[in-house]
Amino acid sequence: MFILPSVKIERREFVMGIKIIGLFIFLFIIVASIWLGSHILQFIHLPSIGFVIILSSGLALMKYQKGNGKLSFITNLKKYSIPSGVIGCLIGIIQMCSNYTDPAQLPAGVAVAVLTIFYGLILYCIIDAFTEQKRQIA
Repeated sequence: MFILPSVKIERREFVMGIKIIGLFIFLFIIVASIWLGSHILQFIHLPSIGFVIILSSGLALMKYQKGNGKLSFITNLKKYSIPSGVIGCLIGIIQMCSNYTDPAQLPAGVAVAVLTIFYGLILYCIIDAFTEQKRQIA
C-alpha cells in the first residue's frame, strides 16, 4: 500500500496562494466585464498607465524615509496611486477643454481622461492586497 507523505503547508505560503488566486479573479472579472461591454483596446492607453505609475512613484519617493526599507516605498506608492489617477484625469480634462473644437470628440476625450483614475484604482487594489498591515493591539 502506497501512503502519501504528509505535506505541511506553511501559513504564509497558503495565504500568498490565496492572494494570487484572488488577483486572478479580480483581473478576470475586470477583463471579462470590459470584453463583454466593448472592445478591450479602448481601455489600454499606455501614456495614462505610465503617467499613473511614474507620478505615484515620484510622490512615493518624495515621502520615502531612510531606514523603513522597501515597505515604506510600496506603502506610499499605494497611498498616492488614486490621487495620481485623479491628477491625470484633471490634466486630461483641462487639455481636452482647452482644445475643444469638435463636439463629436468630447466623449472620446473624457474616456481617455477617466482612464487614469481607473488605472490608479487598479494599482491601489493590487498593492493593497499584497501588502500586510501591521496589527495594532489596543
